[in-house]
Amino acid sequence: MTLHDGDTPVDADQLRRLLEEQRPDLADAPLQVVEGPGTDHVLVRVGDDLVARLPRNAPAAVSLGTELRWLPRLVDRLTLPLPRVEHEGVPGAGYPFVWALLGWLDGHDLCAVVLDGQVPRTWADDLADLVTTLRAVDVSVDAPQGARGGDVATRAAGADDVLTALAGRHRVGVLRRALDLGREAAPFAGPPVLLHADLIPGNLLHRDGRLTGLLDLGALTTGDPAWDLTPAWWVLDAPGRSRLRDLLGGDDAVWARARALATVQGALATWHYTPGRHPLAALGDRALQQVAADLSRA
Repeated sequence: MTLHDGDTPVDADQLRRLLEEQRPDLADAPLQVVEGPGTDHVLVRVGDDLVARLPRNAPAAVSLGTELRWLPRLVDRLTLPLPRVEHEGVPGAGYPFVWALLGWLDGHDLCAVVLDGQVPRTWADDLADLVTTLRAVDVSVDAPQGARGGDVATRAAGADDVLTALAGRHRVGVLRRALDLGREAAPFAGPPVLLHADLIPGNLLHRDGRLTGLLDLGALTTGDPAWDLTPAWWVLDAPGRSRLRDLLGGDDAVWARARALATVQGALATWHYTPGRHPLAALGDRALQQVAADLSRA
């Protein structure tokens, strides 16, 4: 199965061949492809307790390397459970990338609940606790350096043309204002903090009204804390955003930068994934609606 041009086809049969070579004790385990909103990896459940993470392309393999380095360091330090690394696979059986077996986390991703519009207020509390513990991790030595976390104005620079392409579908003038306010906000000048940098509904799990797991550390990096405030629009609704801001604090500038980032990410997801009807398109749409509603109330 492929999603982008140039992706390597990956399926359960490919994983079976890898297991036969590298984990023969699991060669006969039942395999089931996990359907979800992910774009860079194919996930295959292995038995009841494991999930294989198989990159579709070389950049995804690099991000998996970041994840495998940092999962053991963070697995017992955050407020949400992380999967444990059970096996680090190497290229083989005709498959060109590193891959991994991780522990299976029970729960459902947030996508259906977010799109349904019935977001529990308690998720704001759980997100605040998660972001606080991420920021508390010492990154003075051996800090991860990913593609995200940097200057918000630079990130927003390429979004204008994408918003133009979405005219007629969204209130583009309002969304441009979100970008402008983010660009005009004071830039981040403090010490960099640890960032998950991809806190979207597909990377968080829930059960019984609470968040119960965190997935995909591939974008882990350090930098501007605004990057981990984007779930205020990607996950939460207006009351949840207010609660998250009350819990985390921060000045108007960091929240303006965060809203601009949520706008950029929402516009890119909507524009890129709508033709293929990928779930990220609907989630991006919803994030843009939340941004527009926010500014309309301001």
